[in-house]
Amino acid sequence: MAVATIAAAVAVVVAALSEPLLNALDVTPATFQVAAAIVLGLPSARWLLAGARTIADDTPAAGWGRVAVPLLFPVLITPQLVTVSVSVGAVDGAALVAAGAMAGLVLAWAAASVAKQRRPAWDAGLRLVAAFGMALALALAVDGVKTI
Repeated sequence: MAVATIAAAVAVVVAALSEPLLNALDVTPATFQVAAAIVLGLPSARWLLAGARTIADDTPAAGWGRVAVPLLFPVLITPQLVTVSVSVGAVDGAALVAAGAMAGLVLAWAAASVAKQRRPAWDAGLRLVAAFGMALALALAVDGVKTI
């Protein structure tokens, strides 16, 4: 759960820094919305169609490497999280990203409470989150294209 909290904090910080970041890249928020829609839409479609995949646990039993490598960076802090946080932060503000991060923490708590042996529950939950991801990607794309 601490790892999910770190990921949520990263999302909010990235959202707060979104305007200076987009200015440094010389990219408009609307253009970045379309890019974020693509970055979010592709993995969401894969998760919706293919379901969950397992993550190999071949890391040390203790220490920061146990948290950072197998879970924090490849699973929670992803290109999707960063691009959507920048996009939503630039257009709607960091408060909306913070609200989404809180919803993500609730989902992480729910996922942690379900036993991993209940594979159908994991697949159903992942596909539900993927459907929300697809809806958000489509909303970002439509809004970005309308604004451009």
